[in-house]
Amino acid sequence: MGIDERREMVEPDNSLGVVDQCALLQLNRSTYYYEPILVSERDKYLMDRIDEIYTRRPFFGYRRVCDALCDQEGNRINHKKVRRMMNLLGLQAIHPRKNLSRADTSHEIFPYLLRDMMVREPNQVWCSDITYIRMQKG
Repeated sequence: MGIDERREMVEPDNSLGVVDQCALLQLNRSTYYYEPILVSERDKYLMDRIDEIYTRRPFFGYRRVCDALCDQEGNRINHKKVRRMMNLLGLQAIHPRKNLSRADTSHEIFPYLLRDMMVREPNQVWCSDITYIRMQKG
């Protein structure tokens, strides 16, 4: 049972108080009283622009995205807000990370099936590449 379902089970007009109902449901009272904050139209607009910039240039970090936003439309926006919005969108600059060449010990190592095979004619061996490419419209 999820948190939202447990929140709906609490009845404020019940003879049992809200505190006891939350305790029985193992639900924090702060969760019961919490009301999510809606995203403003301006923030939605900025998130769309951030996503467009990131789609064109995925190697931009939050500072360069902020600069691009300011250059594009003259938006006055703080780099901290761009960073927060990029985190909300799950965007992160693509750049070489530390220890990329180090093998992960938990991954299975597959055998190389062509090791002792002599390739002598066309179409004897085929290969394919499965790569996810993000498209502009999804």
